[in-house]
Amino acid sequence: MAFLDLDNDDAYLYSGGGAGGIVQVSDNTLVFSTNGTARLTLTTTTLTSTLPILAADGTGTTPSYSFTNNTSIGMYRQGAGWLTIKATGSHIDLLGNDIYLQD
Repeated sequence: MAFLDLDNDDAYLYSGGGAGGIVQVSDNTLVFSTNGTARLTLTTTTLTSTLPILAADGTGTTPSYSFTNNTSIGMYRQGAGWLTIKATGSHIDLLGNDIYLQD
């Protein structure tokens, strides 16, 4: 994907024009936009999205959302309407309005 440098040294526009691009709006803050609307803001401490963040379903051994220092714990989709939160040796299943704790 090619970028075109605009007059502002800190702004980039996708080739082909349009109202989408990447702009450094302040020190340590990048904004990704499409159709003239900020969609993703990245700072040195946060990542903020105005769109849903979609992840793979994951599994009990590789959860969709996990942690750098322990990738075997976290959250994953076990089935339709079924969210599982897994910790070492145990997991909590959330299915509809029901909660199940399993060791």
